[in-house]
Amino acid sequence: MTSKTFNINLNDKQHYWTLGFSSSVLPFLVRAEQVYRALPQLHAQSYNDKLPSLSIIVPARNEAQNLRRFLPSLEKQDYPGQIEIIIVDDHSTDDTLEVVECRQRDLNSVRNAICTMKLIPAPPLPAGWLGKPNASHSGACAARGEWLLFTDADMEHEVLSAASAVAFAQAHCLDGLSIFPRQEMSGLLEKAVLMVAFAGFFAGLRRSTTMLNGQYVLIRRDVYEVSGGFAAVRAEMIEDFAYGRLLSNLGYRVPIMRGESLATVHMYDNWRQMWYGINRLGSGALTYNGLLALFPAIFVTGLMMPVWTLLFNRRYVRDMSNLWLIWFASMVGLLPWASRFCGNQKTQNRWRSTAFGVMIAPVAAFFVQIASVWGLVSRLLGWGIMWKDRKVK
Repeated sequence: MTSKTFNINLNDKQHYWTLGFSSSVLPFLVRAEQVYRALPQLHAQSYNDKLPSLSIIVPARNEAQNLRRFLPSLEKQDYPGQIEIIIVDDHSTDDTLEVVECRQRDLNSVRNAICTMKLIPAPPLPAGWLGKPNASHSGACAARGEWLLFTDADMEHEVLSAASAVAFAQAHCLDGLSIFPRQEMSGLLEKAVLMVAFAGFFAGLRRSTTMLNGQYVLIRRDVYEVSGGFAAVRAEMIEDFAYGRLLSNLGYRVPIMRGESLATVHMYDNWRQMWYGINRLGSGALTYNGLLALFPAIFVTGLMMPVWTLLFNRRYVRDMSNLWLIWFASMVGLLPWASRFCGNQKTQNRWRSTAFGVMIAPVAAFFVQIASVWGLVSRLLGWGIMWKDRKVK
């Protein structure tokens, strides 16, 4: 066999692999959209009837910047019942303590009998525990409410968030619930990265998923205590997935819902945080989705193929004319996700942002792929993954 023939055959194989991965994007996007839309939606509603007491528990590690915009949204909750806010300082090294103490003084100065705030320190990290389960469980042990709402410090809650969640859970005889809030990012490329990551995530999500979203988990206090709470998943890197599976195995009803009207989350402040976040989620999800975890991997690989081709097969782009139609169809399929992540700002440039988000999706997919693979390799080699300035396995 001549070198020329070998090169032609090799190029044909590369062409077919590229064609195969690229063709998979659209069906996975269809599945992702179906799974997302199949989730029940929780709407914000006002309630006049008295609701049971609620403890809102916020594990916070180096969250000073987030807490400045987060705490006011909790203090303004329109909740017809007793509510307490518990901030658990997880050994922060920034101004987290000062920010919380300042807000605490302001809230206590008005002598609010309905809403109170307290700050407690997380205990030293015991052997076999990870940071967030430790802080969350410490907050639960200090709580007095009949219902517990665990929420992250990078969230902003609408005024009816807590009341809507508790009232819905009671009306439908649920043991709790969890929501996917509205996602918010500052830069368009960052939004595109989240768009790709979440589209891939939903492409590989089970239709009858048992997962929880740790950004917002509401649960009855007695259910938390009987199930063991976060202490039962103390060593899990993705503790919300693990706890959701545990609750399902015990027979509790804690569904996950769409709750964009209840809260907004600003997950990452910079590229470094986003890199570590995708390291953690991209590698950790493999534990809970089984073979379905291959779906996001194939989807992201197919979506990044235009970048891969331009970087490594640029000389053969002209010979891959049939790929352009596939890539165009994939970009059209991304429009609903681009609208949610890139065009969700109420500005005159909404549709322009959506279109641009679709155009840069292959670049975003390339970043997601590299970050996920690096996270997986780091775990397999025992290097660990950095999260909140701690190394987790």
